[in-house]
Amino acid sequence: MSSEDELLFEDLRIRRVLETYCALLDTGAVGELLDLFDDACSFAMMGRTYHGRTELASVWEQLSWTDQPTTLHALVSPVITIEGNRATAVSGWVMLDRSGAEAFLGTPLALE
Repeated sequence: MSSEDELLFEDLRIRRVLETYCALLDTGAVGELLDLFDDACSFAMMGRTYHGRTELASVWEQLSWTDQPTTLHALVSPVITIEGNRATAVSGWVMLDRSGAEAFLGTPLALE
């Protein structure tokens, strides 16, 4: 595999983590959310930067698991930078409210 192919593969792996983060946030799966991060992580959101899993746990402690999420988080234009064994990702995001009458618009599709 060429180094360009390896970078593409790593980029896709990071995007998958970001997309998984969005899905887990919607379902309130706090334990699985925290499993995406290690103690050396740095995560900036809503004007504040959190360092490590302990600080992130305090942000998400109010979440509770649901199999019928009322939100749908999605990434917008993620920019991923990979340098050696370190990567950073910066992304915008949107959140759709699926709790109202139009909730069906955010219903996931299942493909087989």
